[in-house]
Amino acid sequence: ALYAEWGGPPQASVPLRTGEGSVQIIVGQGKAPSPPQPLDDMVLLGNGAELLGSGGDARPWQLWWRAPDGSVAENYTLFAHLLDANGGRVAQADVPTYGTTYWRAGDLVVSYFSLDGEGSTVRTGMYGAQSVAPVQVLDIAGNPTGEWIDFPHAGP
Repeated sequence: ALYAEWGGPPQASVPLRTGEGSVQIIVGQGKAPSPPQPLDDMVLLGNGAELLGSGGDARPWQLWWRAPDGSVAENYTLFAHLLDANGGRVAQADVPTYGTTYWRAGDLVVSYFSLDGEGSTVRTGMYGAQSVAPVQVLDIAGNPTGEWIDFPHAGP
């Protein structure tokens, strides 16, 4: 609904792995929407993707990110772990990104995760779909700082 509101009807459909459906491609019209819970500073990943924010406590939980160009060699999967106040995992969801051959620099993507349960934090990141190697979070100088970021989460 978010994409349809911003850009109108889908322009193309990109199939995901068998049994995972497809991704609808929308050409945005006008200014792109902003995440309901934006990060103070954009977070750059080692593959060039930028994490922009989240849908806050919306169900399903949303990760807003921007794709780099399609020169990335491997396809990726995003993960989200709902954690309780002690850091214990309450729920987990992994969702594939659309194939990197379809990535265009600046694509705004909202990925949705079904995270059932009560928690205080959502930990999220990206890993290689084939290699399962984590994609590093980078600091402003391009140095690796970890394999995920945490978002506060107040919803049930």
